[in-house]
Amino acid sequence: MDDVRFVENVDALEGLTSLKGLSLKNCACLQSVMGLAGTPNLEGLTLGNTRMLRDVSGLKNLRNLKYLSIDGPPTVTNVDDLAGLTALQTLKLLNWTGLTNVNGLRELTSLKTLSLTGCIAIRDVSALKNLTGLGELYLNGCDALSEGTVAELQAALPHTKIQLSRISQAR
Repeated sequence: MDDVRFVENVDALEGLTSLKGLSLKNCACLQSVMGLAGTPNLEGLTLGNTRMLRDVSGLKNLRNLKYLSIDGPPTVTNVDDLAGLTALQTLKLLNWTGLTNVNGLRELTSLKTLSLTGCIAIRDVSALKNLTGLGELYLNGCDALSEGTVAELQAALPHTKIQLSRISQAR
């Protein structure tokens, strides 16, 4: 669905046990994803422009999720609710400007691609050192990360392509 800008929750989707994929773009008013807890077979989820989303706890039991992309919840500060999503292969957390803690990603060892693009408040990515199967890591716009922190991560993940460009450099 391309334009769901006035939808505040996805409660109507609860109980759609056969749902495998869902893409909701322009979710400007989305505040809750609790209804997705009732979609246990969901394998792919894209949520765009989620500037009103306050937490992602409705996703924590989606154990079959392999692809997750969420753009823009500015007040979410950690990803602890994603810790149990161990089937995830691709995770894109875009423009999570309040995100400071990525410790919840520590056990997502099935991840092949991780994007934390635009997560400007992240300072510590040491929790990602455990993701030895990671092929690609995008840290574009993560301006709070020090060069030393990124170098340590690259040393711990020698087979991972790490892309880092700073917003301040682009100006």
